[in-house]
Amino acid sequence: MKVIQFIVLGWGIFTLIAAGLWIGVVFVGPIRKMEQNNTLAKSSLNYYSRNTFVVETCTVAALMGLLGIILCVYSLIPKPTMGIVSYIGLALAVISALATVGYFGYTYFHMRNATNASMSSSLALWEEKFGCCGWDVYRQKPLCASDVGSLNPNMTCKIKTQPLRNASLQNFAVGCFFIVVLFVSAVMIVILQQKTKDTTGGYTPV
Repeated sequence: MKVIQFIVLGWGIFTLIAAGLWIGVVFVGPIRKMEQNNTLAKSSLNYYSRNTFVVETCTVAALMGLLGIILCVYSLIPKPTMGIVSYIGLALAVISALATVGYFGYTYFHMRNATNASMSSSLALWEEKFGCCGWDVYRQKPLCASDVGSLNPNMTCKIKTQPLRNASLQNFAVGCFFIVVLFVSAVMIVILQQKTKDTTGGYTPV
């Protein structure tokens, strides 16, 4: 086995382990502190529920793990068909990583900088579903949409959704990390493919 194959194999194992750790963080990190109740699940805010975040995160992490497995197999069986499979797996992983960074990045930065005024069109729904009152400042008028939130001046929606923002920041950061991992993976796939051509004078039979 050539040096490049050992390197790709090691990188595939690293990618697989990193993906597994990401899934593990789902069950010990900020996601487990997020809201999950029936009223939230039945509203347009379902995308901000704990179960939804768990499914989304585990799905993306699984794609990263799948790419790690593909890299391992490609390093052991450097054939044209595995090269094609590697590119397909890489493309799916890149799309999911970019979507993860975009979605969770927007969620975190939008909510972090939001105010009562900027959230005015949807604030009542947030108050009702999360049991809070006002986004960044407690509001008395117009009346709060949450009976529970109106009884606690210190429970603004920004405070109540802190676990959601923490989970979004975590996934945004991990997504950025995997974009770097995918870039390195792409380079390794290209190099391994080229080395295979050089040593065989072209593609080996499938």
